[in-house]
Amino acid sequence: MYGVARNVIGRHRRTETRYFRLIERAAHNPAPDAIPMEMKVIERDIWERALRALDETDREALLLVAWEGLSPAEAAVVMGYSAGAFRVRLSRARRRLRRQLEQTQTDSGVSR
Repeated sequence: MYGVARNVIGRHRRTETRYFRLIERAAHNPAPDAIPMEMKVIERDIWERALRALDETDREALLLVAWEGLSPAEAAVVMGYSAGAFRVRLSRARRRLRRQLEQTQTDSGVSR
């Protein structure tokens, strides 16, 4: 029971930490309505081009977690990987996406 209690408390702390970080980030970012429509379109275009530039496996790993809302363990089952192997793949895919986004922004002349 102590192990279960420790896990529950740990999960609660992590959730609370993520929540407060989200609140802090939201306070520093403008509301979506405050962003002009043309900037939203440019931003979406940059993301689409960066995603298209990735290989299919990287794109699938990222979209399963970000778009479908699967946990890394669930996405690992979908893609046929062990949970550990999928986490490594997801980490590398995120790194490649960041590089691709930077490159796409540079090519577009858009700065963040």
